[in-house]
Amino acid sequence: NSQGLLRAGQFLSARVLAPIERTTYALPAGAVTRSGGGIFVFVREARGFAARRIDVVAEDGSRVYVTTGIDRDARVAVEGISALKSLWLATQEAGT
Repeated sequence: NSQGLLRAGQFLSARVLAPIERTTYALPAGAVTRSGGGIFVFVREARGFAARRIDVVAEDGSRVYVTTGIDRDARVAVEGISALKSLWLATQEAGT
């Protein structure tokens, strides 16, 4: 409308920005995968990569903001996520 006011029943998109009071890590959104109701990233370990469950507290389209599941020294995979997920799920199905 000409006054730029919202009307009852009108849809909108909003983004709420608020400070997060915990240690938070920003990761590329493509590094994250979902499985079985959980959200995971793959972290480099001595013998390859391991899936770690994370808590995402915010997303902005290109990044996710994580508070648990990784630490500042974690080396998180940002490429090849589909292949890592396939191997991880196959390992889980095999019971190993």
